[in-house]
Amino acid sequence: MKLLPLIGALLLSSPLLLAVPVKSANDGDPYYAPQAERSKGFYYGHVYGVGMFLCELAIDQEIDKGYAKRIFSEWHNKVKEQNASKYMERYIDLAYNKILQDVVCKGVYQ
Repeated sequence: MKLLPLIGALLLSSPLLLAVPVKSANDGDPYYAPQAERSKGFYYGHVYGVGMFLCELAIDQEIDKGYAKRIFSEWHNKVKEQNASKYMERYIDLAYNKILQDVVCKGVYQ
């Protein structure tokens, strides 16, 4: 019986504590990620997307396979040249190599 008022007070205060706004580390941005993480994802996705796009065009015979291979290789080197960070080159190369080894694109880029 002595715990009943304590339990009641706890139950009444719980919703109030949950309603108090708390400043988060991401400052309210639901898509928050450190800048380096965003850049990794950007470069990886950019290279992978362009590689897959050229691959699909070659498979659909919209462009020649040799042309797609040459353009993708040149474009990959340009992206690496323009990127100042050696740290990001790793992700650029990773995406490039993933496309070259992709089951669908193997016939295009080999």
